[in-house]
Amino acid sequence: MPVCTYAAIVCWYDHLVEITFRELFLQNFRHTIMRNYFYDIFVRNKTCCQQMRSNYTWSIWIFLLTYFPSAGQDTLRLTLQEVQKIFADSNLQVLIQRSNVEAARAQVLQAKLFANPTFSLEQSLIGRSTIANNEPLGPYAQQVIQVQQLFLLAGKRNKNIQLAQLNTQLNEYQLFDLLRTLVFSLNSNFFEVAYQLRTLEVYRQEAKTIEQLVYAYRELQKDGNVAMKEVVRLESSLFSLQSDMTQLELDIAQNQADLRVLLSINRHIFIVPELNESKLDSLQFQGRSLDQLIETAEENRYDIKIQEANVRLATTNLKLQRSYRVPDVLLGYTYDRAGSYVNNYHGVTLQSTLPLFNRNQGNIKTADYQLQGSKRSLGQARVALHNDVILAYTQALKTETLYRHFDKQFVTSFTTLIRGVMEGYEKKTISLVEFMDFFDSYKENVVQFNALRNNRIQSYLKLNFSVATSLFEF
Repeated sequence: MPVCTYAAIVCWYDHLVEITFRELFLQNFRHTIMRNYFYDIFVRNKTCCQQMRSNYTWSIWIFLLTYFPSAGQDTLRLTLQEVQKIFADSNLQVLIQRSNVEAARAQVLQAKLFANPTFSLEQSLIGRSTIANNEPLGPYAQQVIQVQQLFLLAGKRNKNIQLAQLNTQLNEYQLFDLLRTLVFSLNSNFFEVAYQLRTLEVYRQEAKTIEQLVYAYRELQKDGNVAMKEVVRLESSLFSLQSDMTQLELDIAQNQADLRVLLSINRHIFIVPELNESKLDSLQFQGRSLDQLIETAEENRYDIKIQEANVRLATTNLKLQRSYRVPDVLLGYTYDRAGSYVNNYHGVTLQSTLPLFNRNQGNIKTADYQLQGSKRSLGQARVALHNDVILAYTQALKTETLYRHFDKQFVTSFTTLIRGVMEGYEKKTISLVEFMDFFDSYKENVVQFNALRNNRIQSYLKLNFSVATSLFEF
């Protein structure tokens, strides 16, 4: 229904002022100051409808209701599968790493190529006739031609090919590990935002109720019907609640920014996660032993495969550096028309360095130490893997146990109870202290329940991440 239709309804039906305009402005006015200001006018001013019947005021409301919603961001409701599809198609970090893989594969092709032969020509610039070896020669007769080809010895070419192939494999492992990390971040942010929005809704509902009470009690306090301390206590509680709500909104904004980065979205879009609650509730942490999980992680974790590839890479590099102790050979052919002991001289050349001083000792030691470091890094990575799996297993087990022991009807029952408490406070059957205690308990328990549901899903995500396998499907 258009905004102007809402305004018309309010003008003719006073009893819809609080319901319709309160929801309208809380949803459409995203700027906190403007939202609170117009909320005060619509909800709290009893003569709002009479004032709006004037043509001048009516024009102002139409302008404000039309302009301010357009300043907000778009909302995009997505399931986890839809988010993952967008991520797979557009994440720039993944695309960059895929380019690195292709670049590494190109280096394998380059390593397989032989060195190009060299060709040299020496031409005489003497422009008169000469005699060489008792034979007369015409002007510009002297020429020397050389062709040479480098041959790598001690298997250097094959070892360079192996290095390029291992580097390609390493880049592929880095791509898969990057995917594992980014998908975990994507899923984690997705569920965290989902439960943060549920908590924010609780804050907003409570803030609405306390705002109404504050306004009502201010009016009563003016008439001397309630004590000032009750108004101050309500205002203090409202301020504390608004501070918590603001901090939560900032956390949501940060997670939204992280989601947009992962999805390569550069527009101001607010992502609202849609959850399959029944599927999430049916997740079971059973039939999985810790030893099996550790074994699965060792087989599937690409950070371990990266370290193993680094060991192979360092081993091959050490072999390559040792092969450089053997000098390479430059084989060539020479033709000299008149500059040798006979005219039209043909000869074969063989050139190589003499390994008397430099036998690549420093590079061999460096490669040896790098190999030792790679082996130690692999050992450290395996230790970290074991502890990651143990921690994720423990967290998942404990959060699942707590979740299963939590009464799912507790929040519904508490919601019904808090409504009765509000009615009792309005009728003065309970004190302000009792009312605030009940209200704070309600807020804390709902927030803790949402945190528990989030922690449960996060622990399952962490376990999936630790073993690099989809043990739980969301």
